[in-house]
Amino acid sequence: MVRSSTEVEIPLESYLKPNSFIYWKDQRYRILSRDHRDVQVESVPGLEPHTFKIVDLVVLDGEAPPVFAPTLDKMREKLEMLRPPPIRSASANLPQSLRDKAERVVKEYKEINRLLAVKKDEVEKSGNVFLRTKELKTICEARGIVIATYYNYRNTYREYSGDQAAIAASLRRPRSFGHSRLTDAQLHLVDSAIVKYYARKPAIRKVTLYETIKSTYTRTGERWIDPVKCAGKVPQDLVDQLFDDKLPIQAILDNPEKERWLVPIKEPRRTWVYERINALEKRPDEGKTLIIARYGEEMWEYEQMIFDHFAHIATRPLQYVFADYCLLKVFIVDEATRSEPSRLWLTLLIDAYSRSVLGFVLTYEGPRIDTIQDALLNAIWPKTWITKLGIEGEWPCFGIPVQLSLDNAWSNHSHSLESLAGLISRDGEYSSIDLVFRKPYKARQGALIERFFRGLAAVIKKRLMGAIQSSHPKDIHNAAQEACLLYEDIYKFIVEEIVSYQNRPHSELDKMTPNQKWEQGLRSIPPAVPPLTEEVKRYFWREINGTREIKDKGIGLFNLHYWSPKLGTSKAPKAERGKPIQYEIRYDPSDISCVALFRGKLYIDDIKAKELRLSNNEYRSVSLWERELSKDLARSKGQATRDWVAYLNGLRELTETRTTEKKTAQRAAKKLNSKATSRSKASKTADVQRVNEALNQITTPQDKEYQSRLARFAIH
Repeated sequence: MVRSSTEVEIPLESYLKPNSFIYWKDQRYRILSRDHRDVQVESVPGLEPHTFKIVDLVVLDGEAPPVFAPTLDKMREKLEMLRPPPIRSASANLPQSLRDKAERVVKEYKEINRLLAVKKDEVEKSGNVFLRTKELKTICEARGIVIATYYNYRNTYREYSGDQAAIAASLRRPRSFGHSRLTDAQLHLVDSAIVKYYARKPAIRKVTLYETIKSTYTRTGERWIDPVKCAGKVPQDLVDQLFDDKLPIQAILDNPEKERWLVPIKEPRRTWVYERINALEKRPDEGKTLIIARYGEEMWEYEQMIFDHFAHIATRPLQYVFADYCLLKVFIVDEATRSEPSRLWLTLLIDAYSRSVLGFVLTYEGPRIDTIQDALLNAIWPKTWITKLGIEGEWPCFGIPVQLSLDNAWSNHSHSLESLAGLISRDGEYSSIDLVFRKPYKARQGALIERFFRGLAAVIKKRLMGAIQSSHPKDIHNAAQEACLLYEDIYKFIVEEIVSYQNRPHSELDKMTPNQKWEQGLRSIPPAVPPLTEEVKRYFWREINGTREIKDKGIGLFNLHYWSPKLGTSKAPKAERGKPIQYEIRYDPSDISCVALFRGKLYIDDIKAKELRLSNNEYRSVSLWERELSKDLARSKGQATRDWVAYLNGLRELTETRTTEKKTAQRAAKKLNSKATSRSKASKTADVQRVNEALNQITTPQDKEYQSRLARFAIH
């Protein structure tokens, strides 16, 4: 229970609302979802997923309770109220100009707030909706300042609790480039964060960087590296560890070699951080020179050229593998009607040592939870299947990556991928995968991957129908109009280009081909991989979040009941020592009629949905997106979404009907258009009208809601 200031008990669960915020144990989190036992959150601003047990949030007397707020601004206000007021600075010996400016900041901030309150009262009395930002902007313009200046005044006023003397003293700090009053350790923290997080594309806001620095400062126990002690050679691995919020600070302090570099520091103020960023932005050409001069070239190269760094230190294939993805600049058409244009995403795994393409996956969807898993499935085993595509040439690269470097997108942070990384080792018989996530907000790292994508884009633009020649709307429209290739055409084209790349001399490999470099590194010893059995294939299915128990009707999932003869037997018991056994579930999103049952790392069996069983004892194949559409149909009819199976047939019949109608309309339009070419201009006009009428009669769907639901799954 949580007590308010009046000692009224409020249920803890009432605060745990999705998209609200919680501050607990010196860290901010955004609440994603919760059930009766757990609450799923992501850290702010790191976006790292976490799971708390609700019971752990209940604290004893004397312990700091969690702080809840609906927004980050409200959270900051609450935390400011809980913190002790800052130490006041005396105004003696301060220039009169600074005292006048501090007085102006306070008066301007208070006056704008007063005018805003008056305006709000007037608007609400008139029965209209008060738009705070709009009115604030109008008031600021009338007073000759921009809204950003008001926010600066507000932040300064709050930081020093309205104390004019403290504000005046804070204004005394010099603002010129390279003359900050920060200590060497404080400055190194700020500079490291700027280089690591801020100088990236897409850029992040200054406030986000500041929150990152504050979070790191708190997590490291108010310590940071003193570059003076390091004699100009700051250990970059220690910098990474200090920024890694998954690594406890005590693990670093327990290492004497690392602990000796750290010194206590004061928290860098927001204005200090902003000044440093502004100074570097005003003189960007000197940013690299300044960083190198102050900390050495290693820091700059380590952060800016990380792929090249790994490419140079790699001593064998599979040691360091990088994943990246791009949206191909070519339209394809659907197989059914050959008229619906869409684009495909290519996800690629590249080996740093040999520059070889280890594996890939081509998907309609963008990066998602199981994209990397599908690419790994393609990468780990030999590519014997390329001969079935009629492709000549060798692509000998396969094996389990020792370290896989991934983009820091949320789709890569999943229990499913982490579980796969351990399962693939088969209890230590084979290598496991060490997952490394590239720093947030960093641009794609490594010229090699970008170079491959650029080369592929150039070939696509030159050779393929439906290729997008430029970003101009006309070129995009023309590409969509001339599109004629199918998914399998692009798939074969990608494989051909990879095989060609693997057998082409590479400028960074002393004119060796990637295949030759790969073979040289392996010294004719093939990588050890487990047999690709049906059980191993299940490792690459998507894992559900959480576990399931065996009930009387089987295991419940997707509003279905899954069963197999092994459930309830000694191989898959319901309980052990009086407690229900928790099982992990993996599934294929393209067919949820069957899921795989695991107990820890042990694969038990495939279990199938009773509700999808057909009269011939086979099971109806249903994709995850079909389930979502069927749920929408059930909801639109006023039925419970759990009854989605009943609407599955109607959905498929409707899809087939619309496809047939579309083909009929296209044939009708083609027939009428061919007749129109032999008529006069007047007759052409009449025929066009009849064509439009025919199209309207044939293609106008009776179920507009279905069309809108289907549009959500279209690939643009």
